[in-house]
Amino acid sequence: MARLPAIDPAAIEDERIRAGFEDMISRMGEVTENLRILAHVPVYVDLIRAVSEAIDAPGEMDPVLKQIVQLKVARLTGCEYSTDLLEGALVEKGVPEAKIHELDFYEESSRFDQREQLALRFTEQVILDAVDDELFHAVRREFSVRQTLELVVTVCLEDFYCLLNRTLGLKAQGFRERALAAGSDPAGSEPG
Repeated sequence: MARLPAIDPAAIEDERIRAGFEDMISRMGEVTENLRILAHVPVYVDLIRAVSEAIDAPGEMDPVLKQIVQLKVARLTGCEYSTDLLEGALVEKGVPEAKIHELDFYEESSRFDQREQLALRFTEQVILDAVDDELFHAVRREFSVRQTLELVVTVCLEDFYCLLNRTLGLKAQGFRERALAAGSDPAGSEPG
């Protein structure tokens, strides 16, 4: 159970909050619990909207890889809410369940190519330690300046979400189960 009460979307009168909720519905199909809690302070709705737009903005980096990186952040930080949400998003995108399962041991998995492994190693270092020059230069050899910035910002913004969600006491909301029920590939038979 969340540590703070959520606002009922039907009870919103503030136009800024309503616009933020409508934007979330267009992105996610629903107003997420974290946004319904943050709506107590309208400027936080604007903040979440801006963060979501920054993460979801089309860029040079593969959007599936960005979400795999986000999922790695969620798992590393122990954020049940983001883990559930991102696993659901990846299932909806057709990422095989086996690949999602093997994320925690990506270095030994044949389902992750060299580029993905490098991005995931970088993600681990950002979250758990500090990125040394050698790893940063390896990322720069593989990724353009814009892709490198997308990677850095994606990791850092997802870390923000995870800290927020964990502090608010948010748990899994059934995103993954709904995605699986919608008919995506639960067996992981697709090549990954």
